[in-house]
Order: sequence, then structure tokens, then C-alpha cells
Amino acid sequence: MKNLIKVFLCAGLLMFLTGCSFSCDFGDDPVTNGTEEEANRYEGNGFAVNYPADWIYEEPEEHIVIFSGQEGTEANSATVNIQTMQWGLAYHTFSEFYEDYKSQIEGEGGMISDLGREDFIQDGVQYDSAGFTAEYTMEGVQFVQLVIALDRGDDYFYQLSYTAPHDIFQKYEDEAMYILDNLKLLDVEP
Repeated sequence: MKNLIKVFLCAGLLMFLTGCSFSCDFGDDPVTNGTEEEANRYEGNGFAVNYPADWIYEEPEEHIVIFSGQEGTEANSATVNIQTMQWGLAYHTFSEFYEDYKSQIEGEGGMISDLGREDFIQDGVQYDSAGFTAEYTMEGVQFVQLVIALDRGDDYFYQLSYTAPHDIFQKYEDEAMYILDNLKLLDVEP
């Protein structure tokens, strides 16, 4: 997942987020100093991820998990959302998903940039994914969002996103990418 995130993030930064200066160096992880012992773990909804020890998660609805910094901290405004969605209900293709998202963002005066498709490979199995970035204003706050749709290879796909106010997006990028980079699909038969 790390290479997939790296490709989408770097492409998005070059194509879209010129107002921020990001680093695309994915060496040792500063979030845990390279050790998994300092992380928490979430398992459910067909996936597992580690997340920073000082972050929390909530499940506001079935099939939605939101990771963020602790309540009352600035990091609480930076979120990683992983939503399990079923193909054929609202969307049949990545293009439909993207066009719907695009119309919603642009309908509110925001901007969106398609990052294209990329393969996610886990245990030698290739999964299809597509990504885009969005920038929009909500309640007077400008937000930046990286979104990746990842096909599980069955009847479901994941909407993975990192969203934060523009002024702190870079500050919590390491924590968000740590979560997204170590996504592991469970019980999936492509």
C-alpha cells in the first residue's frame, strides 16, 4: 500500500496542491520510529491497519471507520476515513464514483483533480484503485483531501481518504500516511 499511496500523493501534489510544500520521502516512519510497538491496531470491515498510539478511532456507522488525533487537539481536525462500499448500490465503476464526488465538490465551489488509476499489490495479488485530490471550503475553513478508491476484488471497494484543513494538512500527513500505508486486506478472495 505504501507505493500506491506514494504514487497518488506525489502525483496529486505535483498536479494539484501547489499551495503546500510536501515531502515525498517515505523512509523510516517518524510516527512510530520504525517500530510497530508504539502503534494501536484496528481490525474489522475486511481490513486491518495500525494507527499512531496518540490517535483514536470511531465507527459512526457500520462500515465507516474514522481515525483522528485525540479530542481537544489540533490533530482531531485531521482525519483518515475508511469506508466499505458495495459495488452496484450507488456506483458500478470507479468513473461513476469519481464523477459523483466531482459534482458534489464542484457544486460547492471546490476543485478536484483526477490522479488516475494505480495497482495495489498484496501477497502477489493485484487490486485496482483510482485516486483524486479535492480542495473545498466548508463552514469558512479550506480543506484538502486525498481520496483513493480501492477495489477489494469482490463485491466491495474501500473509499480511503485523508482530510484536513489546508493549514495543517502537511503537519499531520505522516500520521495519515502511516495509517494508509499499512492497510492490509483480510478475508478477500479476488
